[in-house]
Amino acid sequence: MIAGWLERWFDRGELRRRLVALILGQALLVLALFSGLALLALSGYFILASGLAGLGLIGMINIFTPGAAIRLAALTRTVARYGERLITHATTLDLLTALRMKVFGRLLERPELELEGLRRGDALSRLTADVDTLDHLYLGVAQPALGVLSISLLVATVLWMTAPELLGLALLPAVVLLGLALIVAYRGARRLSRRQGLDYPALRGLVTQGLEARLELRALGLMDDFVERIDARSRALIGRGVKLARVDAIAQGLGQLAGLSAVWLALCFGLSTLGSGELAGPMLGAIVLGLFGLAEAWLQLPGAFRRLGQSLVAADRVQALAPEPAKDSEPGSLAWPARSSIELRSIRFAWAPHQPPVFSDLDLELQAGERLALVGPSGLGKTTLARLILGQVRPQRGSVRIGGLDVHAFDESLRHRKMAYLPQTPVLFSDSLAGNLRLARPDASDAALHQALCSAGLGDFLDALPRGLDTWLDEGASNLSGGEARRIAVARLLLTEPEIVILDEPLASLDRDSMERLRLGLGAWLRGRTCLIISHQSECLPPVDRVVDLAELAVSA
Repeated sequence: MIAGWLERWFDRGELRRRLVALILGQALLVLALFSGLALLALSGYFILASGLAGLGLIGMINIFTPGAAIRLAALTRTVARYGERLITHATTLDLLTALRMKVFGRLLERPELELEGLRRGDALSRLTADVDTLDHLYLGVAQPALGVLSISLLVATVLWMTAPELLGLALLPAVVLLGLALIVAYRGARRLSRRQGLDYPALRGLVTQGLEARLELRALGLMDDFVERIDARSRALIGRGVKLARVDAIAQGLGQLAGLSAVWLALCFGLSTLGSGELAGPMLGAIVLGLFGLAEAWLQLPGAFRRLGQSLVAADRVQALAPEPAKDSEPGSLAWPARSSIELRSIRFAWAPHQPPVFSDLDLELQAGERLALVGPSGLGKTTLARLILGQVRPQRGSVRIGGLDVHAFDESLRHRKMAYLPQTPVLFSDSLAGNLRLARPDASDAALHQALCSAGLGDFLDALPRGLDTWLDEGASNLSGGEARRIAVARLLLTEPEIVILDEPLASLDRDSMERLRLGLGAWLRGRTCLIISHQSECLPPVDRVVDLAELAVSA
């Protein structure tokens, strides 16, 4: 399950590079568990043997070898546990970092229409939290389950060699009870955890909406009704939390009963055979305390399986928000044309059948390499036109052609590579400045990032940052001005190599000096590319070949 999910995001080469570290971490975990069991078993053997020798029930014992073995087990356990945490957590965090970059990279490839729902800070925060939750799939479930399974098989082997009767009398019933505890933990909490994982973000989003619309709610007298909705959802979440706690308590109780039953049954069997000499007293002490250590290892499993449902919900949400991109074109499929001209003919488009059309009979043409500015007041459909050209929406009538070919005939991944779009409200993620820029080109050097920022008029801004490219951007770029955020988005655009560029208000929110620097940087980068620039005012434009007023082309609603 975990391996299949990882293969959706990473190629085998990326996984293979990290597999050695994960295997080493798993081996160290097993060594740490084995050392803990050995420490308890040797201590039990040594204590009981010393007591029996002191009472004169057995002969003299060698105290040096068990004492040295106990010290070795204690030291090995500490070193192995430290090494396991160091290696496994570093590798897992590295995987999560790479996954986060891949998720955000895929998001940037999605149509602007789909990204609008992620502009809210709570949506981005939920996505980041879901990615972070995925560490439980390995650290909380897979790794401890494999470790406990390995150590349980080792204990079963030792019992088979020393006291085979205990396999059936003590260990087998305990394993059955442990399996029951895991079933209760997973199946009992699966639906509750999934519902909790879905409803908690929904409640957080509802609270955020209420805070944003608090003035309107008060003006309409709906604040009390809204508070009651929040309270009802909160009570439902708390109620499911109580049920999950009960499931957790039952599962933990069964898990503890499983471990202690193995200890008790082994003790009863050992005491009954002491007189016959089948099992020596010191060996009984080693077995009992060894099983007690195994019972402690078992205790972590019910809670881990109970939280498994939440991790699976997070994995589903991440996959849904950032699905796999379309496959590259097969040999012989439609290739990108040699000349990237744009042609719209007889376009009719409305967002819904009951709404008036945004365009009723629109014609527009851009020659390859031409820069066209489309101006006009809000509400004429300038952004809608950009979405039509990008292939994000389809007209009800007419055609959109690139190089004489229908835009929807190209693979979506090919359109993403050949067409670039700077939206009116660009998306910046909670990440470093370099991380946000490298979403456009992951292999870009620091020098390339610096050059892109300078071309976007942010050279002085970058020089003034104490941490430079490592400067952290808050959610929604809240620690930046609107002009700075827009120019960072422009710098990210400058790292791409498209043939068609659509810019929606590229110079908005800028002062005169910043506007002039960005005009020059964009003008050099746009040379040779087909470009459509959308603006409310013809004064706020980079260098263009012609300016067209949309009101003269289309009938507005």
